[in-house]
Amino acid sequence: PYDLVFMDPPYGLSNGHHFYFEVILKTLVFREMLSEKVRVFVEESCKNLPKEENILGLSLVKIRKYGSTHLLEYAFID
Repeated sequence: PYDLVFMDPPYGLSNGHHFYFEVILKTLVFREMLSEKVRVFVEESCKNLPKEENILGLSLVKIRKYGSTHLLEYAFID
C-alpha cells in the first residue's frame, strides 16, 4: 500500500457531480491501495473546493492556499 500520494489533476475537471480526484481517491480506498498512515496531497484551483470532506474514511485534514492554487491534504483519522 502507498504511504504518500501526490495528485495534480487538471483544475476543475469534473463529471458534473464530483471532481475526478475525488473519484480517484475513492478508487484507491476501495481497492485498499493506501496504508493506514497515508498522506494524500491534491493540487486544485482556488475556485474549486472539494464537495466531500470525507471520502470513505479519508478525511480532508488541511487546505493550504498558494496564489491561485489550493493544496489539499487527506489522511485517515482514527
